[in-house]
Amino acid sequence: MEIDGRAFAQNVASARAMMAPGALMYQVVKANGYGFGVERVVRLGLAAGVEAFCVGTIEEAMRAKSAAPDRPVLLFTACPPSLLKRAARAGVVVTVNSLEAYEALETIASASFMFEFDCGFGRFGLPTDRFDVVLAREKSRTKPRCLGGYTHFGSRASLEFDQGLQYFDTFGTKLKAAFGESQILMAAASHGLIWRPGLPYNAAHPGSLLYGMLPLAIAPEFQPVLHSVKSQIIQINWIAEARTLSVGYSSQISLPAGGATGVFPLGWNDGLSTGAALGRVLVRGRPAPTIARTLFHSIVDLSGFDEPLVGEEVVIIGSQNSEAIGLHEAAEAMAISPTELHFRLAGSITRESHADLTRI
Repeated sequence: MEIDGRAFAQNVASARAMMAPGALMYQVVKANGYGFGVERVVRLGLAAGVEAFCVGTIEEAMRAKSAAPDRPVLLFTACPPSLLKRAARAGVVVTVNSLEAYEALETIASASFMFEFDCGFGRFGLPTDRFDVVLAREKSRTKPRCLGGYTHFGSRASLEFDQGLQYFDTFGTKLKAAFGESQILMAAASHGLIWRPGLPYNAAHPGSLLYGMLPLAIAPEFQPVLHSVKSQIIQINWIAEARTLSVGYSSQISLPAGGATGVFPLGWNDGLSTGAALGRVLVRGRPAPTIARTLFHSIVDLSGFDEPLVGEEVVIIGSQNSEAIGLHEAAEAMAISPTELHFRLAGSITRESHADLTRI
């Protein structure tokens, strides 16, 4: 699997163009850096000029801090309040989404935190009455520890989105009144940037957008960072006469005389579709249909190929000669979303970093 560092840098630039001037970019590196590895995507982010990082687990927070010790790392709501102390003591900015989370941090003077507000997503966030209680307690401290607040939105419907923004602004106004204008306010994740570019907040936290995982119809200018997925043929099976075969665990398949099938090591275990929609691959720069798939392998129809060989390259995503299969095409062929296919593949296959499409 190859990662396109140039596409990532371009996506960062495109996302910045949708943010308010001077706003900080918090690169989201949760889910093990969207499957690419936390340290790897943190390095890509540093090279592209992002200012801070967001993670989904305490382990990811420690890895991100190790890779970027001088940059803020925000731990999203991800663990019981009892575990927040460990992250706070390590210099991670933690999330206060409940009264219990705040009370877990109350004795740690060195802690830094941001509030999470539920503005319509229905998941995490302090309700107004609890927020007012916590705000008063934090304001009374000799040295307040609050850096700001953030939210996520679950709907692009104009009315719901506008109501959510108004609700978020009430929290933001209170934070600035209590702790000053430097409070960080983030209400624009990936979909928020697309739905409402230029939101007047001083930070944004795009996630899947930076990795080019959203459908092209939604975000056509953002290119997949997952540049290519390749394998090799490890077995050729010749079809001496036309017959119907039971190939792998699929239904019976009719193949012509004189044809051949090839087996390559990439299957369900690696995230490829388990359904009837199998898609195509490239061999010698030509499309070849995948006809069956098992736990660890896929089988491709090589009928019409002259003397196919063991060891030949198979491209599942990427280009070969003048032909190409993109992430979005592969996902559509397998009847799943680009985001789902990305996570299926990125989390299970050996990775190689590519910057400017050059092996490093």
